[in-house]
Amino acid sequence: MPEWEGQDEAWAVKVSTILLCDQVVRLGGIHLASKATGIPVSTVSDAVSRLETALSVKLFVQGAKGLILTAEGGRLSPYLAQATHEIFAIHGACGD
Repeated sequence: MPEWEGQDEAWAVKVSTILLCDQVVRLGGIHLASKATGIPVSTVSDAVSRLETALSVKLFVQGAKGLILTAEGGRLSPYLAQATHEIFAIHGACGD
């Protein structure tokens, strides 16, 4: 049985959520990710919230100068980067 079977709907996340959250991690903030992608701040913020809910972890805390990765966020950030890489590789393999 695949690992995702039996998981509730909150466990599933959209590809766009993974990509946006990786941008937030790499760029260091929701506003920076919004500016880089052209996606509204509220949409980027919602993506972070959805991923945090799906994973049952807090990825960021608000610091004086913006978002700071939590310990959990730091542990997960390499996996977000890897997932982003794989998503683009799949997309590329499809001929686009």
